[in-house]
Amino acid sequence: MEMKYVGKILQERPRKRWEEQIIESVQARGEERWKERIDNRNLTLNMDNAALCVSQFADGKWKPRDKSSFSLARNSLDTAATLIQRQTYAELIDFDNHLDDISQDWRNPSLNLEVDEEAGTVG
Repeated sequence: MEMKYVGKILQERPRKRWEEQIIESVQARGEERWKERIDNRNLTLNMDNAALCVSQFADGKWKPRDKSSFSLARNSLDTAATLIQRQTYAELIDFDNHLDDISQDWRNPSLNLEVDEEAGTVG
């Protein structure tokens, strides 16, 4: 199950009731709960550190995972830096854009293809 939220600042976001309901639903099915976030403060043209923050829900709390417990693809940081430099993020269609104009695809197939091509994972 995937859920996305984009906030302006990582610390500004209190957990919402709908998020709690989703967590409870996943818990009832016995699935592991993970949360991945992008810390925009670490998104730079010179990507030295991963902006990915991974947390696991355990004992009723979100606990950050040690960065050594997961890995990124070899060229992830270079790919992210290149896409930021190109300002590819300006092409991102979120669900609100889709609701304003349903002809816009919030799943971003062309943007996903561009990311895959830059990362060298297709063609």
